[in-house]
Amino acid sequence: MKHFEIRGWHLPTLTECIKKALALLGAISGEQDGFSMEAHCKDLVTLKYLADVAVPTCCACYCWRDLVGEEQLRGELFSLMRRAYIVFDEIILTLNADSEDIPERDWNGEPPAFSIVTLKTLHRPPLASDAKSPSSKVIELLSTIGGRVVGSTFQSIATTTAWIDQGREHSYFMKVPRERSSEILSYICHQFDLTNGRGSFEFLGTPDEIDLIRQSDTFHFDGFPADCWNLNYPADTVLSFGTSVFMYPVQNIKSHQLLPAASLIDRLEGAVGYRMLLKRYLSWKLPGERLSPRLRGNYLVVSRLKTGYYAIFLGFDRSEDSDPPYRQFIKFSAPIIEEMGAELANVPGPKGS
Repeated sequence: MKHFEIRGWHLPTLTECIKKALALLGAISGEQDGFSMEAHCKDLVTLKYLADVAVPTCCACYCWRDLVGEEQLRGELFSLMRRAYIVFDEIILTLNADSEDIPERDWNGEPPAFSIVTLKTLHRPPLASDAKSPSSKVIELLSTIGGRVVGSTFQSIATTTAWIDQGREHSYFMKVPRERSSEILSYICHQFDLTNGRGSFEFLGTPDEIDLIRQSDTFHFDGFPADCWNLNYPADTVLSFGTSVFMYPVQNIKSHQLLPAASLIDRLEGAVGYRMLLKRYLSWKLPGERLSPRLRGNYLVVSRLKTGYYAIFLGFDRSEDSDPPYRQFIKFSAPIIEEMGAELANVPGPKGS
């Protein structure tokens, strides 16, 4: 895979940068719609403003709470949970979107339909003989839970083992439908008798749904414990429009919405921290009126640098020997970019602050 930066343009605002990015895509790519935006907001008003000009269901909040028992993982609010990190004495439960659910090529940008629930058990030295490998009893119990909640389509449990200071950390992975993930977590807490823990969460929904969570008096939005950190780390804001878009490029904004959103972010500069615009699965134009395959590694990124100025980064990828080589992309794009007053420079990867 090759990464490039567009150098030579003076881009002090997001609006100016997006105008250049759209012109660039029109010149060297076969498509221009369906983007992923991430903007970390410092207040709910700013989040609502952004949701008004884009897809309103892509708002997130980050919080934590103490957990006495499994009943505290139930309820309507937990249907909005997308990620979780829950700590007990020697067991950790995590919930994440299934990255393998995102294909290498030709993805439609919809949210992953499955989540990965992970149970981690920590075994300190000296190790008992039955602690050196994943437990068949744990596998059997998790399989029973999965079968009860998901049904006959539930897949088998996958396991890994890590050596930690002569001890072991066994991880058990369950692939479950996203809408059943909170139910699975609750069942695990019940069946394993997990009590007196704490959890850090990411909830995803509309601004009004996020506001309900903030006003529920159930969660804390500051003072995250050291062992249960803000899942928006390292940004550390508790509100965001779009989440982890470089890893999970869910499309949440159309091309005609970009400039209004950019103008809003420029005006509300102090109320928005980290921000990124991403377009993956691009089909790049090549010599001979050809187009490259739509690969995940074919991207355009708009991000703000530590200098305060904006930059545009491009990615060109190959997943099979039959895919066109990088030099064909450079041969077509470099002269066009030079005509636009900039140059295509090789870089290790995209940057942003």
